[in-house]
Amino acid sequence: METVHPPPLDPGDRIAIVAPSTATSDEPLEIALDRLREGFDLDPVVFDTARRDPEWLYAHPEERAADLMKAFRDPEVGGVMAVTGGDDQLRVLKHLDPEVLAENPTRFFGYSDNDNFRLFLWNRGIVSYGAAAMPTLAVDREIHPYTERYLRQAFFEERVSEIHPAEEWSDGWYDFESGEAREWCANDG
Repeated sequence: METVHPPPLDPGDRIAIVAPSTATSDEPLEIALDRLREGFDLDPVVFDTARRDPEWLYAHPEERAADLMKAFRDPEVGGVMAVTGGDDQLRVLKHLDPEVLAENPTRFFGYSDNDNFRLFLWNRGIVSYGAAAMPTLAVDREIHPYTERYLRQAFFEERVSEIHPAEEWSDGWYDFESGEAREWCANDG
């Protein structure tokens, strides 16, 4: 099977924001949208599922699939990014049209539960990327330079170069309400 690397985005391109798994609250979504606009010069287009409540999304796997298909079909959309992960995306897969995906290879960004869709794409030879609006773009006070570097490559370059280990990391979340920063840990090897 031939491997297809969907074309990279260009600054100013539209990126569809969808919820093939579940959604998040408005504040993190708005932070992610602002960072796509201001930090990456992309034009995020929020699809219906991205603003739905989790209960509605759970009850409508066919609508989540429909948003994916709509985003992939749209020739004005250069990339598709999941809002966040979840735990039931397997119920979405049966509603997808693999021919539409193969005919319209578009860069997809998502991980966690979205790895189900990424595997669905991979089984059709389509390369995708592990990033999502939440947490990739919305959990830190600012985007970490390591994250920005590789996300920029995934958005705008033909292929991501060799990925090097991060020099620091955290397993905590930035608390937007209190403004408290998390502790970063040094990579000692």
